[in-house]
Amino acid sequence: MKIRYRLWEEWMTREISRLRDLDRIFNYLLIATDGDVDEALRKMEEMNGRFGFFDEKTTAKMFRDRLIEEGAILEEPDGTLHLSISGERNIRRDALDRIFSRLRTGPGRGDHRVPYAGEGGDA
Repeated sequence: MKIRYRLWEEWMTREISRLRDLDRIFNYLLIATDGDVDEALRKMEEMNGRFGFFDEKTTAKMFRDRLIEEGAILEEPDGTLHLSISGERNIRRDALDRIFSRLRTGPGRGDHRVPYAGEGGDA
């Protein structure tokens, strides 16, 4: 196995972030459309006119093909699309990330007032 290292450029980070944002939007639209993959992709294309999700580097078709290639959605022989188990897992992961990223950390262990003395000890 050969490993080649090269210079990481800023545009690569932006592109990864942009693709992750597109995935999050798609997951949100999937939830809003009760899991209808075709409808979620249509909504993304409609919203593209207003928000500019896609450009010449990443078109709606390229986004759809990437989802199929990654296994997030499956295409039936008749052309219909549906969510795969991996796609369902991505939605759950995205939802949990949103929930836990909004939680604030509380006071540290033992750093709270109580009306009685505790057992103490080291953490």
